Amino acid sequence: MSEESRGQRGAYLIPMVLHDANSTISIKGVIINLSATGCRVLTNDRRLRIIDTKVIVGKNFLLDFDFHDLETAGIEGKIMNVRPGPLPKFDRTVGIQFTTIDPLVKRDLNRIVMRDKARGTA
Repeated sequence: MSEESRGQRGAYLIPMVLHDANSTISIKGVIINLSATGCRVLTNDRRLRIIDTKVIVGKNFLLDFDFHDLETAGIEGKIMNVRPGPLPKFDRTVGIQFTTIDPLVKRDLNRIVMRDKARGTA
């Protein structure tokens, strides 16, 4: 399997918001790890510290973020896990697997991450 088809993962700091399908929950965070198949988000949203993570794991969210010049509107993802962040008392990391992403955006996202990794900027 080639590196491009497998997907490269890059380290970034990208502000973003997760919105559930009913717009009842919005979670602000920062994408800290991004690939063409998913991302990891760091958040200090206190709701994720006090609720049982089983309530949110498996839910689908619409992702709202800007990355270079890509059209990222319409990317949806499923929350795969919620883990303590670097400061466990204050933050959480959320693992998200993309469930809906335009194939061209996926391809371009992977190419950008590969380019940034080669340059040492991801």
